[in-house]
Amino acid sequence: MKVHYSKWFIIPLQVMGFLSLVLGIWLALLEGAVNMQIVFGAVLSLVGILHWKTPVFTLESDSIALYRPIGLVRKRFPFQSRSEIRIDGNKLFVGKARVRISKWALNRSQWRAFEESIAR
Repeated sequence: MKVHYSKWFIIPLQVMGFLSLVLGIWLALLEGAVNMQIVFGAVLSLVGILHWKTPVFTLESDSIALYRPIGLVRKRFPFQSRSEIRIDGNKLFVGKARVRISKWALNRSQWRAFEESIAR
């Protein structure tokens, strides 16, 4: 099971990146020189695209895998049974280890499905 970022977290990134890129290109055409706003807009747009594609974490049969935005696994939290996974308020734990996620930035329907799957 995969849990992605919320569209309300990603859309502002995409909009800011696109606007910055367009304004940077427009200013570069007016001034005749490339500026850093183009690079900033391109990087912010790329970050937004990567957040659309890559999950925040996945629930696997024997672990929770936490991902980097570029798609690589940052850390695995192994468990013997799903009873070791618990949610304490807005914090997710596997055994005694805390999985560092921001619940407010997650897709709510996927988070609810995750909560239901670990409750079984």
